[in-house]
Amino acid sequence: MKWKRSIVLLALAFTLVLVPAVSAKKAIKCTHDITLNVPDWQWEGTITFPNGETYEIIWHADTNPRFVGHPTDPDFLFPRHLEQFFEWWEIFDGKDGYAYGYDKGIFSSDTWMYVMNGWVEDATGTLAYLAGGRVHASGVAEIIDGVFYGEGIFTFTAYAG
Repeated sequence: MKWKRSIVLLALAFTLVLVPAVSAKKAIKCTHDITLNVPDWQWEGTITFPNGETYEIIWHADTNPRFVGHPTDPDFLFPRHLEQFFEWWEIFDGKDGYAYGYDKGIFSSDTWMYVMNGWVEDATGTLAYLAGGRVHASGVAEIIDGVFYGEGIFTFTAYAG
């Protein structure tokens, strides 16, 4: 009986030591700056990784967002104060680095802030290590001279590399 308990305790100890070492990955926090391209219905801009490398990013905007919450002024851009959306995005470096994924999020016309969560569907080349990762983003948007801008943080977690 004691030897069975010892094996179980040894296996548990091994699991507790090994699992964090294998699965622990540092979150990669990137900044992004984007502008809404109205005719193509997509956000376009750059994403900068902590090492200073900058890539192009495109969010293909949800053409059918759901507006919820209290009504806003009838002359305002948004019929209700919260927009729920689903979109897909692409990151590329112009060479061999490419990643794409999906996210769901909320934008508030009260605060002009947005948050989204999603995943990396696939990644290749210099971005291959992001494959299968999770994505978390937040930021703020504003309209300047009729142009819709956004800036925020794009964080990768649970990625492969």
